[in-house]
Amino acid sequence: MRSAAFLLAVGVFAAAIAPPGLAQMGSSGVEGRDQMAHRITGQDFLMQLMRNTAAQIEWSRIAETRTSDPEVKAFAKKIDYQNRVFGYEIYQRGKEVHVEFDPAVSGKFKQISDSLRSMPADQVDIAYLKALQDVGHQTVDLLSGEYNNVIDVQTKGIALEVSNAVAREDSEAHDLLKKRRK
Repeated sequence: MRSAAFLLAVGVFAAAIAPPGLAQMGSSGVEGRDQMAHRITGQDFLMQLMRNTAAQIEWSRIAETRTSDPEVKAFAKKIDYQNRVFGYEIYQRGKEVHVEFDPAVSGKFKQISDSLRSMPADQVDIAYLKALQDVGHQTVDLLSGEYNNVIDVQTKGIALEVSNAVAREDSEAHDLLKKRRK
């Protein structure tokens, strides 16, 4: 059976080389590339990517302080560091194209943060790992759906870097969840 990381990488690659008229699955359903080009700008892409990255940083910090599981704690620490690096790269790219980022985690992501802070400590591990997988899937949807619509090379480079990392995170989170469900 192929790993999730391999399948994700193949999907992102296929989306990157697909001809312009090919239909793709976006968050709002099947859309042609021409329709998707009008959905999001490079600046919006960076803002959404930063929003997902900021949520992962916040959740990882909460998990680091609340979990007693050394494996989950180490994973959360790694995800925190990795996403701070990506956050810096996204922020720098955003400055170049005049994007203003709101550093606050809000909406559904804030609700998840509040939940992770308030739930019993023995439930944090699974909730954190599930939340990471959910935001990872949202990030993959964003990347695969919008990759070709982001014109500049620097942003595409960041997108590929994040995509590869999300694939690894998802695979690790999946393995950790599987161990905890047995």
